[in-house]
Amino acid sequence: MEFKFTKIFLLMDIRFYISRFIISLVIRGDAGGIVIMDNSAKQKEKKTARLILSDLDGTLFSSQTTVSNINKKAIGDYISEGGLFGVATGRSWESVLDHCVDTMINAPCILCNGSILYDPLKKKIIECRYLEDAVIERFLRLALEQFPWVNIIAYTMDAAWILSDEKTMVPAFVDIHRPWRLGCFDDIKGRCVKILCYDRECKLYRYIRYTLGEESLGDMELVLSASEYMEILPGNVRKGNMLSSLRAYMEREYHQSCRIYALGDYYNDAELLLNADIGIAPANAVEEIKKIADRVSVSNDENVVAELIWSFNSSSERL
Repeated sequence: MEFKFTKIFLLMDIRFYISRFIISLVIRGDAGGIVIMDNSAKQKEKKTARLILSDLDGTLFSSQTTVSNINKKAIGDYISEGGLFGVATGRSWESVLDHCVDTMINAPCILCNGSILYDPLKKKIIECRYLEDAVIERFLRLALEQFPWVNIIAYTMDAAWILSDEKTMVPAFVDIHRPWRLGCFDDIKGRCVKILCYDRECKLYRYIRYTLGEESLGDMELVLSASEYMEILPGNVRKGNMLSSLRAYMEREYHQSCRIYALGDYYNDAELLLNADIGIAPANAVEEIKKIADRVSVSNDENVVAELIWSFNSSSERL
């Protein structure tokens, strides 16, 4: 019995070092700590590619806003075997780079809650939708004058800009949304893709939705992305609404049809889970998301992404 266990562990060690060697053969661009891995040649051997799209906060990220080593290794092994992995997040690509150190990504990503579709392999913006300047001006006038305590971050393709008074900034909020710059309307004019607001009591959200009416600000989407976060997006923009563009792009550029597995935990992930082939909610997801998901898995602190990847070894998950 002792000999058998020794043999098993020896084989496991060999498999581990072989997978590490394969993973080391990657293409590293200007991606900071993220590993951008191109296995498109291997994917062409398959009729249908398996693509995982994961939300970040509350899903891939632990409660400490980090990617666990277990998730990193599982993603790396999955990609080395021909899988595709991307993220679908409210964050910008700059923020993804900053927080997903040594996490492998080799598929198009949905950014800023659906405003941007980005290909990290080709460093290419596939699709981008902008807020109207008139909407932004009306909103900022309302928020800064009547709700001065609200923290406001505006996103462009290349940066995040703090627009509210620096004295009102909540350190915990601005820290998890780094990197950012101090700015004003002129810095984002004509190129803003999303506005994020931190309001502990959601007074601004309730005022716009129930007192003014969303149509009062113009063509936009008002979204709660966390219990204290309100987002303003261009009209008809959602993570899930970008999936059709992602599928079309994969067919056109990589000649791949995709079976998409999407993971998310909050209201802004609803369309993503509904429009994917398989929608997965972590155990920490809000109840409404659990109800629409095809399955409920372990929590973000229990490596929900790794758990999905491990499940592919079962016959029920084979393509």
